Amino acid sequence: MPILNFRANESSEIDGKQISSSEVLEIAGPRFPAFLIRPNDQPNEHESIQGSVLVDTGARVTCFDVSIAERIGLPVVDSGSMSSATHSNHIVPIYAGTIALPDSGLTLKCNRAYGVSLEEFGIVGLIGRDALTNAIFIYNGSDGSYSLAL
Repeated sequence: MPILNFRANESSEIDGKQISSSEVLEIAGPRFPAFLIRPNDQPNEHESIQGSVLVDTGARVTCFDVSIAERIGLPVVDSGSMSSATHSNHIVPIYAGTIALPDSGLTLKCNRAYGVSLEEFGIVGLIGRDALTNAIFIYNGSDGSYSLAL
């Protein structure tokens, strides 16, 4: 089982003050660089978007940013009811797509990723508990590091 190990950026600043890796991780969350691509495709400049995905253990399902999913032509496979801290029973499109993690060769096929607005948070997707079912995720807040094994 391949393991991805990351450490939050130690050279970050907020309001001119240097902050530690653990503070960066607390603020930004565990993010991995990734490509969002159509099912069965390889990342390329026309049919994929590079960005960050956030591992979100509070999310029951994996989600893609709806505007990015539309931009690269991810197929809509269904629609479903989404509830969150700010919405209840909101109907959203459900997409099929793949999260490709560069330099690792790992891909996460998502047959039912819910379409939500994520771009404002600087991410293209959320990896939810549905995708973590067969994974190992380690969050080391005091060190500012995290690992994902798929």
